[in-house]
Order: sequence, then structure tokens, then C-alpha cells
Amino acid sequence: MQFPKRFHRCEHGRPQGYTLLEMVIVMLTLGIVASVAIPRYTASLNRYRTQVAVQRLAQDIELCRRHARFTSQNVTLTVSFAKSFYRISSVDSPLRPGNPYEVVVGDGASVGAICPVVNGIVSSGSRTLSPDLNIVFDRYGNPNQSAEIGIRCGTATGIVRLSAEGVVTRS
Repeated sequence: MQFPKRFHRCEHGRPQGYTLLEMVIVMLTLGIVASVAIPRYTASLNRYRTQVAVQRLAQDIELCRRHARFTSQNVTLTVSFAKSFYRISSVDSPLRPGNPYEVVVGDGASVGAICPVVNGIVSSGSRTLSPDLNIVFDRYGNPNQSAEIGIRCGTATGIVRLSAEGVVTRS
């Protein structure tokens, strides 16, 4: 009897193949590699999401300043810690003209959230107790107050700082 080319007979006359023990060893090895790789991948993904959200918030604060200077009108940035979003007054959404410019950061839970910064640390609990933050940029682009806004995604955190002079920094 002629076997297909992928099945060759060994010297004992049985077809060659993988034993159950070999398959178990391969599956255990894959399981160990996955148990190490998945948490690292998740942490990396959370850091990336946090960096992107921090960068976007910093750019949107700059948008507020430029829009206030360009139009010579006050522009208000409202940050809601409870609902994890921010809104820019008098700026239309680029995706939905006629609607206000709003950005929702994550789902407010594990995917991402805007949190208040307490003593330089992004707080993780009781966001609902913190009031909304309203920053008004005058017609010269100067904010009425300095602020620290934190973004948390999993264990990764980032902070956007706005100085009283209007300088935006990220960390």
C-alpha cells in the first residue's frame, strides 16, 4: 500500500506523526507564553490609549486658546469628571457641524476616564464628587485659572497641566 507523501513509514512500520505527549508539551508551552504576553500587551495598550488621550486633550486646549484669539471671544472648556468627557463652547464638532465640540474619553471605567488630579496624583475613586471644571479663555487666549487634568486607563495615567499663563504640558 502506498501512503501519501506526508505520511512516511518509520523503520518499525508505523506511520510517523506527533505523539500525545508532544502535543501536550507544545500546548503547555503556548499557554505559558500566552500567560506572560497577554498582561504585557494589555498594559502596553493601556499606556498607548492614555498617551493618545493626553495628547488629544493637550491639543484641544491649544485649540481653545487659538480659537479665543482668532475670534476675539471667550471660549469655555468644560471638563466633566463624572461623565468623563470635555466640551469646547463656540467650536463646532468637525464630524457633526452645528453640534458642540465634545470628546468622550473611554467609557468612564476600564477603557479610560478623565479624573481629577489631587496633590499631583491622578485620583482613581469618587470622580462623581468632584465638580465639573470650567476653564474660560479670554479673547487673548489667556485662561482664567490653572488646571491639572488626569487621564487614567487601567493602571496607566497621564496628566495635562495648564499654567495660569496658558502653557500646556503633558506627563
